[in-house]
Amino acid sequence: MRSDKENELYLIKSGHSNNLMLDATDSDQVKIQPFSGSNVQLWKCVRASRAGYFYIINHNTGKALDYHYRPNQQNKYLLKTAPLCTSTNSTQEFVINKNGRITNVYTGENIDIVDAQYRPGISVQLWADNGNQAQQFTLQKRT
Repeated sequence: MRSDKENELYLIKSGHSNNLMLDATDSDQVKIQPFSGSNVQLWKCVRASRAGYFYIINHNTGKALDYHYRPNQQNKYLLKTAPLCTSTNSTQEFVINKNGRITNVYTGENIDIVDAQYRPGISVQLWADNGNQAQQFTLQKRT
């Protein structure tokens, strides 16, 4: 992502379905939902201290994308939002890749729609790169 796109508002759309967006309606857990026009679906990319890394901040809550570690569970890295933490090696730093993948710097895993279930209300997680469309997203600028 170019630095001139920093701090602008975006919808983060599923690469599989243009109508499904990252959504922070459900408390702190991030899910995919149909486009609603609500601020819970708007995200801002804020440059982290290291080049090429970004914090992805929800416009409605002001909280950053993060993950909830759940050991011994199949979906052990569910995405959530949490207060911004700008410490080095933060779990909130992401790389926005040209191939549509959004990679968490700390885990090296991509944002992924759980079990590639492209329907409203499905959770979003971090998962190892598998080439699946469930890991492809488009940032669409909102004015």
